[in-house]
Amino acid sequence: MSSVFPEPSWQLSSSMANSAITSNSSLTGVSSGRGAPDIAADATNMLIYITTSSGSGFQTVSGTSVASPLMAGMIATIDNYMGSEEGFINSLIYKLGQAQVNGSYTSAPPFYFIYNGSNSKFSSANGYSLVVGWGTINAYNFVNSQLGVITYTITFRETGLAFSTLWSVTLNGNTESSTSSLITFTIPKGTYSFTIGSVTGYTVSPSSGSLTVNGSNVNEAITFTPVSVKTYSVTFTETGLPSGILWSVKLNGLTETSTNGTIIFNETNGTYSYVI
Repeated sequence: MSSVFPEPSWQLSSSMANSAITSNSSLTGVSSGRGAPDIAADATNMLIYITTSSGSGFQTVSGTSVASPLMAGMIATIDNYMGSEEGFINSLIYKLGQAQVNGSYTSAPPFYFIYNGSNSKFSSANGYSLVVGWGTINAYNFVNSQLGVITYTITFRETGLAFSTLWSVTLNGNTESSTSSLITFTIPKGTYSFTIGSVTGYTVSPSSGSLTVNGSNVNEAITFTPVSVKTYSVTFTETGLPSGILWSVKLNGLTETSTNGTIIFNETNGTYSYVI
């Protein structure tokens, strides 16, 4: 337990890790601080095959000399499999470890919990302990568990719509609507189909498609284009009035006036009422 570095947020957010840290203050002398270790790895009686300029052969290694490169190689393999770098992995380890304790996902466990054994002060536990952290990582399950825990955003950005016009996107069966220019979904890795809802008076491109999320956020541009509506002239021609006399026509709620013999409206196809 560190008396210098405070307990980081990702340990505080794990109820089991935080409990192990704070409940052992009588043994550690620290009421709250950075707890260690985070995980465990094989570190004794490991046989490795070494090739040097003077020859090759097996050698027994122990301690961090083998545990550290073992973990580095495992994370590098996970990076390659997922097509993205894990980056700062501590917060992920604690999120997945707590999820495994809670049973909050159905994937195979990402950790081999080590619940046998102890050192001079602490005992291991079925979960997090101050002996072995969360235990050892099962690399394959660790990858699969992330697919349901780590999420990314797909953001659809529209251009062309009139201000405050309602539009919508359906992604993988879920529909979101907005009167702003952005619609955002939060999802794990995968390939998703989408459709853009129709808006009266506009065409849209693309109207549908598919997107793949693979370790980073995705942005998709959507363009709405006003539909050109054909109109026709509706002409009223009067006879019989003296020159310069004002007259009017009300067509479909709109009134036009004139002092000559013609009043013209421009209308789309349809049936309209009028009043002189």
